[in-house]
Amino acid sequence: MTFPTLSYLQFLWQSKNEHAVHSPFVFNLLTKCFYDQKPKPAYSFLKTSLRENEKLRLDSSLSQKNGHFLYRLHSYFESKHTLVTEATDALAILALATSSATNKIKVITRTPSATLQEIVAAEAELDFTTTSLEEAINASGNELFNFIYFDNYSDSKKLLEDYITALPSITNDSVWVFNNLHQNKEKKETWEAIKQRAEVSVTVDTFHFQLVFFRREQPKEHFIIRQ
Repeated sequence: MTFPTLSYLQFLWQSKNEHAVHSPFVFNLLTKCFYDQKPKPAYSFLKTSLRENEKLRLDSSLSQKNGHFLYRLHSYFESKHTLVTEATDALAILALATSSATNKIKVITRTPSATLQEIVAAEAELDFTTTSLEEAINASGNELFNFIYFDNYSDSKKLLEDYITALPSITNDSVWVFNNLHQNKEKKETWEAIKQRAEVSVTVDTFHFQLVFFRREQPKEHFIIRQ
Protein backbone atom coordinates (compact mmCIF):
# COMPACT_ATOMS: atom_id res chain seq x y z
CA MET A 1 0.00 0.00 0.00
CA THR A 2 1.42 3.39 -0.98
CA PHE A 3 2.00 6.10 1.60
CA PRO A 4 -0.71 8.46 0.20
CA THR A 5 -3.25 5.62 0.21
CA LEU A 6 -2.48 4.64 3.79
CA SER A 7 -2.55 8.29 4.83
CA TYR A 8 -5.92 8.76 3.15
CA LEU A 9 -7.42 5.75 4.93
CA GLN A 10 -6.19 7.16 8.24
CA PHE A 11 -7.68 10.51 7.29
CA LEU A 12 -11.08 8.97 6.56
CA TRP A 13 -11.04 7.14 9.89
CA GLN A 14 -10.23 10.30 11.87
CA SER A 15 -12.17 12.92 9.90
CA LYS A 16 -15.33 14.66 11.09
CA ASN A 17 -17.93 17.02 9.70
CA GLU A 18 -19.46 20.21 11.05
CA HIS A 19 -21.60 18.36 13.62
CA ALA A 20 -18.48 17.46 15.61
CA VAL A 21 -17.10 21.03 15.63
CA HIS A 22 -17.74 23.32 18.61
CA SER A 23 -15.58 26.26 17.55
CA PRO A 24 -17.85 29.01 16.08
CA PHE A 25 -15.01 30.17 13.82
CA VAL A 26 -14.46 26.72 12.33
CA PHE A 27 -18.18 25.89 12.24
CA ASN A 28 -18.85 29.01 10.16
CA LEU A 29 -15.92 28.18 7.90
CA LEU A 30 -17.37 24.74 7.24
CA THR A 31 -21.00 25.69 6.77
CA LYS A 32 -20.45 28.92 4.81
CA CYS A 33 -17.39 27.92 2.77
CA PHE A 34 -16.51 24.22 2.77
CA TYR A 35 -20.06 23.01 2.19
CA ASP A 36 -21.31 25.89 0.06
CA GLN A 37 -23.01 24.10 -2.84
CA LYS A 38 -24.24 27.18 -4.69
CA PRO A 39 -22.92 27.44 -8.27
CA LYS A 40 -20.37 30.18 -8.95
CA PRO A 41 -19.81 31.91 -12.32
CA ALA A 42 -16.05 31.40 -11.81
CA TYR A 43 -16.47 27.63 -11.92
CA SER A 44 -17.39 27.81 -15.60
CA PHE A 45 -14.45 30.14 -16.26
CA LEU A 46 -12.01 27.74 -14.59
CA LYS A 47 -13.37 24.74 -16.48
CA THR A 48 -13.38 26.53 -19.84
CA SER A 49 -9.89 27.94 -19.35
CA LEU A 50 -8.40 24.53 -18.66
CA ARG A 51 -10.38 22.76 -21.38
CA GLU A 52 -9.40 25.27 -24.07
CA ASN A 53 -5.74 25.65 -23.13
CA GLU A 54 -3.62 22.51 -23.20
CA LYS A 55 -0.64 24.18 -21.49
CA LEU A 56 -2.75 25.14 -18.49
CA ARG A 57 -4.32 21.71 -18.32
CA LEU A 58 -0.91 20.03 -18.27
CA ASP A 59 0.28 22.44 -15.58
CA SER A 60 -2.47 21.47 -13.16
CA SER A 61 -2.70 18.53 -10.80
CA LEU A 62 -5.74 19.83 -8.90
CA SER A 63 -9.12 18.27 -9.53
CA GLN A 64 -12.01 20.54 -10.43
CA LYS A 65 -13.43 19.89 -6.96
CA ASN A 66 -10.24 21.10 -5.28
CA GLY A 67 -10.00 24.08 -7.60
CA HIS A 68 -13.54 25.09 -6.64
CA PHE A 69 -12.72 24.62 -2.97
CA LEU A 70 -9.66 26.87 -3.22
CA TYR A 71 -11.77 29.49 -4.99
CA ARG A 72 -14.39 29.41 -2.20
CA LEU A 73 -11.76 29.53 0.52
CA HIS A 74 -9.98 32.56 -0.92
CA SER A 75 -13.31 34.32 -1.52
CA TYR A 76 -14.50 33.59 2.01
CA PHE A 77 -11.57 35.34 3.66
CA GLU A 78 -11.62 38.31 1.25
CA SER A 79 -7.84 38.64 1.24
CA LYS A 80 -6.52 42.06 0.24
CA HIS A 81 -2.94 40.91 -0.28
CA THR A 82 -2.22 37.33 -1.34
CA LEU A 83 1.03 35.46 -1.90
CA VAL A 84 1.56 32.18 -3.75
CA THR A 85 4.94 30.57 -3.22
CA GLU A 86 6.57 27.69 -5.14
CA ALA A 87 3.75 28.19 -7.64
CA THR A 88 3.41 25.52 -10.31
CA ASP A 89 -0.28 24.61 -10.45
CA ALA A 90 -2.23 26.55 -13.09
CA LEU A 91 -5.69 25.75 -11.71
CA ALA A 92 -4.68 26.82 -8.20
CA ILE A 93 -3.42 30.19 -9.43
CA LEU A 94 -6.50 30.68 -11.60
CA ALA A 95 -8.79 29.83 -8.67
CA LEU A 96 -7.04 32.35 -6.42
CA ALA A 97 -6.96 35.00 -9.15
CA THR A 98 -10.65 34.79 -10.00
CA SER A 99 -11.62 34.98 -6.32
CA SER A 100 -9.34 37.90 -5.50
CA ALA A 101 -10.98 40.72 -3.54
CA THR A 102 -8.60 43.43 -4.71
CA ASN A 103 -6.61 41.91 -7.59
CA LYS A 104 -3.34 41.95 -5.63
CA ILE A 105 -1.64 38.59 -5.88
CA LYS A 106 2.12 38.02 -5.91
CA VAL A 107 3.16 34.70 -7.43
CA ILE A 108 6.64 33.34 -6.71
CA THR A 109 7.60 30.76 -9.31
CA ARG A 110 10.73 29.41 -10.93
CA THR A 111 9.02 29.40 -14.33
CA PRO A 112 6.67 32.38 -14.84
CA SER A 113 3.87 31.47 -17.26
CA ALA A 114 3.11 34.07 -19.91
CA THR A 115 0.08 32.03 -20.98
CA LEU A 116 -1.37 32.09 -17.48
CA GLN A 117 -0.79 35.83 -17.13
CA GLU A 118 -2.62 36.41 -20.40
CA ILE A 119 -5.63 34.28 -19.46
CA VAL A 120 -6.22 35.91 -16.07
CA ALA A 121 -5.35 39.45 -17.16
CA ALA A 122 -9.02 40.41 -17.13
CA GLU A 123 -9.62 38.78 -13.77
CA ALA A 124 -6.70 39.83 -11.58
CA GLU A 125 -3.34 41.52 -11.59
CA LEU A 126 -0.79 38.77 -11.03
CA ASP A 127 2.70 39.87 -10.12
CA PHE A 128 4.88 36.98 -11.29
CA THR A 129 8.38 36.99 -9.82
CA THR A 130 11.34 34.67 -9.35
CA THR A 131 12.40 36.47 -6.18
CA SER A 132 12.89 34.57 -2.93
CA LEU A 133 10.15 34.34 -0.33
CA GLU A 134 12.28 36.35 2.10
CA GLU A 135 12.64 39.15 -0.44
CA ALA A 136 8.90 39.12 -1.13
CA ILE A 137 8.08 39.33 2.58
CA ASN A 138 10.57 42.14 3.16
CA ALA A 139 9.33 44.07 0.13
CA SER A 140 5.73 43.95 1.32
CA GLY A 141 6.51 46.51 4.02
CA ASN A 142 3.45 47.49 6.02
CA GLU A 143 1.13 45.78 3.52
CA LEU A 144 1.35 42.28 4.97
CA PHE A 145 0.09 39.24 3.11
CA ASN A 146 -3.32 38.19 4.48
CA PHE A 147 -3.39 34.88 2.64
CA ILE A 148 -0.40 32.70 1.72
CA TYR A 149 -0.72 29.61 -0.44
CA PHE A 150 2.24 27.23 -0.27
CA ASP A 151 1.84 25.38 -3.56
CA ASN A 152 4.07 22.49 -4.62
CA TYR A 153 7.13 21.78 -2.49
CA SER A 154 9.27 18.79 -3.39
CA ASP A 155 11.64 19.53 -0.50
CA SER A 156 10.07 19.24 2.96
CA LYS A 157 13.04 20.95 4.59
CA LYS A 158 12.59 23.94 2.26
CA LEU A 159 8.88 24.02 3.10
CA LEU A 160 9.57 24.31 6.82
CA GLU A 161 12.25 26.92 6.17
CA ASP A 162 9.80 28.97 4.10
CA TYR A 163 7.17 28.63 6.81
CA ILE A 164 9.60 30.16 9.30
CA THR A 165 10.70 32.82 6.79
CA ALA A 166 7.08 33.96 6.36
CA LEU A 167 6.35 34.26 10.10
CA PRO A 168 7.11 38.03 10.28
CA SER A 169 4.09 38.58 8.02
CA ILE A 170 1.47 36.96 10.26
CA THR A 171 -1.39 38.85 11.84
CA ASN A 172 -4.30 37.60 13.90
CA ASP A 173 -6.33 37.18 10.70
CA SER A 174 -3.69 35.50 8.54
CA VAL A 175 -4.70 32.43 6.56
CA TRP A 176 -2.02 30.01 5.36
CA VAL A 177 -2.89 27.12 3.09
CA PHE A 178 -0.61 24.21 2.22
CA ASN A 179 -0.98 21.87 -0.70
CA ASN A 180 -0.99 18.09 -0.24
CA LEU A 181 1.15 17.46 2.82
CA HIS A 182 -0.01 13.82 2.89
CA GLN A 183 1.97 13.09 -0.26
CA ASN A 184 4.87 11.41 1.53
CA LYS A 185 6.26 10.67 4.98
CA GLU A 186 8.56 13.71 5.05
CA LYS A 187 5.78 16.15 4.17
CA LYS A 188 3.44 14.66 6.73
CA GLU A 189 6.12 14.99 9.40
CA THR A 190 6.56 18.63 8.40
CA TRP A 191 2.81 19.14 8.77
CA GLU A 192 2.88 17.63 12.26
CA ALA A 193 5.77 19.94 13.18
CA ILE A 194 3.87 23.01 11.94
CA LYS A 195 0.76 22.03 13.92
CA GLN A 196 2.72 21.96 17.16
CA ARG A 197 4.36 25.36 16.79
CA ALA A 198 3.50 27.90 19.49
CA GLU A 199 2.22 30.59 17.12
CA VAL A 200 -0.35 28.24 15.56
CA SER A 201 -3.80 28.25 17.15
CA VAL A 202 -6.08 26.34 14.77
CA THR A 203 -5.38 23.93 11.93
CA VAL A 204 -7.82 22.27 9.55
CA ASP A 205 -6.73 19.27 7.50
CA THR A 206 -8.89 18.41 4.48
CA PHE A 207 -6.38 15.84 3.23
CA HIS A 208 -5.57 17.70 -0.01
CA PHE A 209 -5.25 21.08 1.73
CA GLN A 210 -3.90 21.96 5.16
CA LEU A 211 -5.06 25.26 6.70
CA VAL A 212 -3.27 27.17 9.45
CA PHE A 213 -4.65 30.05 11.54
CA PHE A 214 -2.97 32.27 14.12
CA ARG A 215 -6.01 33.65 15.94
CA ARG A 216 -4.92 34.55 19.48
CA GLU A 217 -8.46 34.31 20.87
CA GLN A 218 -8.81 30.68 19.73
CA PRO A 219 -7.74 27.74 21.88
CA LYS A 220 -5.25 25.47 20.17
CA GLU A 221 -7.24 22.88 18.23
CA HIS A 222 -6.60 20.60 15.27
CA PHE A 223 -9.47 19.56 13.00
CA ILE A 224 -9.56 16.79 10.42
CA ILE A 225 -12.48 17.61 8.17
CA ARG A 226 -14.00 15.90 5.16
CA GLN A 227 -14.06 18.48 2.40
